[in-house]
Amino acid sequence: MADQALVWRRCMDAEERPQWCSLLRLDTASVTAEHGVYVVWHGGDEPETVLVGQAFFVTVGEQLARLRDDERLLAYADHGLFVTWAEVKDADLLDGVERYLGDRLEPLEGRVPDAVPLPVNLPWDEEDDD
Repeated sequence: MADQALVWRRCMDAEERPQWCSLLRLDTASVTAEHGVYVVWHGGDEPETVLVGQAFFVTVGEQLARLRDDERLLAYADHGLFVTWAEVKDADLLDGVERYLGDRLEPLEGRVPDAVPLPVNLPWDEEDDD
């Protein structure tokens, strides 16, 4: 059971149904969370987590916009890059949340902080509630 309950964000399709967001097509200006974590994955034959990270000095939207120029991520673009994010109101918890996500999702790129993992719900945990 997760200690912190995060609300993972999705985009809406043309019929206003929730769907995972495309990192390369997301309107990052609409993502205004000040502090938060994000998960980027590719949708190939065997989807894998590509990167787990956090936004602290910039909004989550600004951080996601920067990722669009990250060569490490763009190497997976042929498989489709998807993203979700969650606001973490207490910035002091960001390192622990990111560490937990990194430990659980084992991203292909990046490094996780050296922090005590803080258990949270994973983005896909919420699908059972739909």
